[in-house]
Amino acid sequence: MRHGGGVRRERADTVVAMSFSRPYEVYLRVFEPVFAHPAWEADPVSPNDDTVRDGLHQDADRRLLVLPPSPVPQPTPATRVYLPGSETTDGIDRAWPVQQEVLSWGALQELEENVPAALLDPLVPRGVRREAAINRMSWLREERGDRVFSQVSAWTVPFQWWLAFDEDDDAVLEDEREDGSLRVRVRADLVKSSARVDWARDMLAEKALPSGASAVVGEFSEWLDGFDVNAVLELDLGGVSELHWHGTMRKLVADCIAALAADADDEAGEIFAKYIHQLEALRLLARSN
Repeated sequence: MRHGGGVRRERADTVVAMSFSRPYEVYLRVFEPVFAHPAWEADPVSPNDDTVRDGLHQDADRRLLVLPPSPVPQPTPATRVYLPGSETTDGIDRAWPVQQEVLSWGALQELEENVPAALLDPLVPRGVRREAAINRMSWLREERGDRVFSQVSAWTVPFQWWLAFDEDDDAVLEDEREDGSLRVRVRADLVKSSARVDWARDMLAEKALPSGASAVVGEFSEWLDGFDVNAVLELDLGGVSELHWHGTMRKLVADCIAALAADADDEAGEIFAKYIHQLEALRLLARSN
């Protein structure tokens, strides 16, 4: 499953045409009501998410295909993807702030915690990381809180994300792309998602599974609680939709929690072990790509 790009060069220092393909990206987005943000109501409607995503990818190509690379994007405070009320059952217009630079700050922090400095410094110089830290502190002072409206994963769907959705109750959008691949998005009312996660958190707190599952779900629950009650949560499986939507990992997560609720602790442990086994296999696939 190796994926090349669509980038060509007209000059050595100029990247043009299509961006590199990033089909492995999985997004969890929060769309909040426009009426909850007066500043949003005055802005023109943004292009659709495919257009926004392609623009961000092209910008990333320009920044990363140079030496030294420029890993931190410029601020995009007015870049939002809209979810019009015509696409929901309640008719409320909503939007998702892209916050590309905010996501990059979190990624840099994760790299600093997991990658040795000798490997990290040539790719992301310390001066760049220092400037990113200063910008993040400025953002925290200017914003009301530190809400990040999305979480991003590569190849895998974190197990706590599945806890927020129920395909029998939520809106499932299955689209076939021009290349014939499947794209699946699942949308749920935030209140329902939060209640599902809270219930799973309580089950895990009573009978904790290994790998710190209870703590992870607890942090996820706190993140969801930070948004407007009229928000919509969207899981976008992107280019790995076929792998995850037709796979068994999401069912294993649901079965594990159900077993805990039924006091079948041994069964829950066996199911969780199967999930971990499949997760490791998926991580090997990601490394091979």
